Amino acid sequence: MVQKKWRNIIVSFAPFWSLLSAQMPQNVLELGLKRLQETKLITSVHGTVYRSDGRVRRFLRTILPASTRIRTLSINVFERGSGDLIKSLWTNCPNVESLHLAGKPESVLTHSTKDSAAEVGCPTPRWLHINTSDVPQIPTLYARVEELLIESPTSLLEARVLQMIFKSAPNLRIIRLDQMDETQLEDPDVAADEPRVVAPDLKLLEILNSDWEKILWVLNRFQWSPSTSLKIQTWNGFIDHLCGDEVRAHVHAILRSMTDSSF
Repeated sequence: MVQKKWRNIIVSFAPFWSLLSAQMPQNVLELGLKRLQETKLITSVHGTVYRSDGRVRRFLRTILPASTRIRTLSINVFERGSGDLIKSLWTNCPNVESLHLAGKPESVLTHSTKDSAAEVGCPTPRWLHINTSDVPQIPTLYARVEELLIESPTSLLEARVLQMIFKSAPNLRIIRLDQMDETQLEDPDVAADEPRVVAPDLKLLEILNSDWEKILWVLNRFQWSPSTSLKIQTWNGFIDHLCGDEVRAHVHAILRSMTDSSF
């Protein structure tokens, strides 16, 4: 009797069925969608996806009719002809609030050209977690972003990309840069040709688990506002434990540059 009661509770509690993944058996997916009613969806596509991956194709065919209800979307795939598979999901989720993009998705999902598929129907999340080798260069992607986490970028990080992000994201309030130890940095002389990022509404810049060279490069890209909080942590702990004097001196210089006219 007790078991039946709990079963009925689970079956009738629609949010319990809201997490749907490409790894689930087809019958579980169909059952979940049936019991979801109008609940918002949490959807993920993970793993090494091949062009001929029938499992993922079946998942997409099943989930697409409900794609407008997807609020949390996680895409973690590798470049094995996966672009044509997940592009349909990428371009049919207009109501996504939280997006996690990881792995090595094909360039169609990370680079924008005029009228490209990346721009057409591109998600516009409020919370964006990027864990790809390339930082996506799709302005539309950042249009509504309020909080941005860029984790473990390994390709060249350019000043113009930071400019593009902030120009495209008027609502951005928090940006976190994490694990940039393998990030390639643009030459400081080249980066200096770009104007510094002006972000008067930015509330927090957090740089985590990165070495001092990357920290200083990022700090030099911004024109600081007194309303912005700064949190720095290196691989070996907080800045006191690794090249602390140099980083601390740079932060002090930033503070000194904030004259009364800045307030």
